[in-house]
Amino acid sequence: MSDLTSEHPELSSHYQSDILTFLEAGIESSGQTETLFLLIDSAIQYQHIPTLLKWCEHPAITVGQLPDIAQKLGAEHHNVAFHLYQRAITETVKRTNNQAYLQTVVLLSELKVLPAPHKEAHLHQWQRFLATLRHNMKRKHKFIRYLDERFD
Repeated sequence: MSDLTSEHPELSSHYQSDILTFLEAGIESSGQTETLFLLIDSAIQYQHIPTLLKWCEHPAITVGQLPDIAQKLGAEHHNVAFHLYQRAITETVKRTNNQAYLQTVVLLSELKVLPAPHKEAHLHQWQRFLATLRHNMKRKHKFIRYLDERFD
């Protein structure tokens, strides 16, 4: 099949669409989380923005998938992408361990450079989010220290 799709790219797109439709039908009929995981991973791989937009707010989306979805959405869907990063960051920092704190700092760094149509507005939004995060997590001293080391 790979030879056929390399010779006829329109078939590749058709197969991708069929796969996504099949997975969506499975989710809608059974609600299986595993199928949702496969759907999102396939949509990320195929860069199928409509599918990502349709399912990105589903509560079963994993924290690990959120940044990948946000990166694919890019500047064209900046508000959704920003929100997905916020969700990933908030969920990650709740784990209350050093590895989660370091991972949160990495996510914040990625969010800071997320493509945006208006760079200044994006930076202002990021700074407000960082300030809110600092305030809400002020009791997590180790996390605040990591933030200070990276962003001050």
